[in-house]
Amino acid sequence: MHVTNVGIDGMMCGQCESHVSSLLSKIKGALTVKANPFKKRASICSPDSISKEQVEEALKESGYRVLSYESHQEEKEPFLYRMKLKTYRKSFEK
Repeated sequence: MHVTNVGIDGMMCGQCESHVSSLLSKIKGALTVKANPFKKRASICSPDSISKEQVEEALKESGYRVLSYESHQEEKEPFLYRMKLKTYRKSFEK
């Protein structure tokens, strides 16, 4: 599992959190997204690495801006991630 942590400028409230989460969830392979407007950060879990360019493209016309980017691989996979990964993989089997 890859975890991508992104600092995002412009998030200030719960509505921003929802909007950013929705935009980042559209990135191919993004299985779980958690945004935090108070820390101005979002975390994306995916089976493959997500590039800074993909994040910037997802936020391009929203008014939010990428401040920082960090991606790494983790061995421990949360339950929700494992369940979404099964569904994600099945979509390619058809």
